[in-house]
Amino acid sequence: MTSAISTGGLGELICNEHFMREGYRVFTASHGSSPIDLVIVNQHGVRLIQVKKDGQRTNPDRNKYFRIYRKRSDLQKQLCVAIVYVNPDK
Repeated sequence: MTSAISTGGLGELICNEHFMREGYRVFTASHGSSPIDLVIVNQHGVRLIQVKKDGQRTNPDRNKYFRIYRKRSDLQKQLCVAIVYVNPDK
């Protein structure tokens, strides 16, 4: 579990830096189990972001990898939260 937490934290830091370079002001969630990881703001408005590690898996009897897509919760849909996938290895 520690590795998942540190990987998630790394993904949030990467995402944070990316949006800051794009000219956004970035605010982080106050606790770990929030439906929102980042609130980003620029002159065009406010966006709510959930950061997820970009993962892949293979289906049985296949060799091709497929991206693991995660569904937004009902609350995230109501709040218009966008999911941003981050690959910490790239």
